[in-house]
Amino acid sequence: SQNLDEVLLAVRVSPDFYGRRGGLGYLRHMMRFKREQLRCGYFSLGEFVVSAVPHAVVCVLPNKVRAFIYKKLLRKKARA
Repeated sequence: SQNLDEVLLAVRVSPDFYGRRGGLGYLRHMMRFKREQLRCGYFSLGEFVVSAVPHAVVCVLPNKVRAFIYKKLLRKKARA
């Protein structure tokens, strides 16, 4: 599967959005979910590692660093 190059929907997020995407509780939940996807054959072990490791690192970063990563590295600006 492939991602689209164009933004289809621009969504505003609340100030606590980035805080909710981190911490040990979120990390445990995310890893449980990804392990279940692996168990069900949704992706291979290699795809699991490529997906889970960066996500886990972002979970344990400080909120300001996580916000920067989400805003500047993971999201493209919507074109009007």
